[in-house]
Amino acid sequence: GSVSNALQLLQHQYVHVTNSLNGSKRAVAGPDVFFPDAYDVLGTVQSKVILARAEYIKVRNKTSGEVSLVKGPTAWMPQPTEEVVASDAAPSGILSALQLLAHQYVKLVDSATGRV
Repeated sequence: GSVSNALQLLQHQYVHVTNSLNGSKRAVAGPDVFFPDAYDVLGTVQSKVILARAEYIKVRNKTSGEVSLVKGPTAWMPQPTEEVVASDAAPSGILSALQLLAHQYVKLVDSATGRV
């Protein structure tokens, strides 16, 4: 067998790992000292998405197409099947939540049905 080096992941970092034998993928979150197995192929070390209290992102499951929301405050790491939904208005994907006062309200439109 070969000797592999440990990977130091900081608090805000993660890496996607692919098993070259069976093709399975997983995410490893920092902080961690990660010791890859013989068949592990490491992706690029990336930074988690840091969301403040009034921020959120839309996340798409690349397998099912389902979209969900992740609300701050959090440090979010995508699983191998997930991606942040970006737009022209929010290239990073990070959106600001609406903060309403006691006398304010908002009408919501369901994007799937068009209903208010």
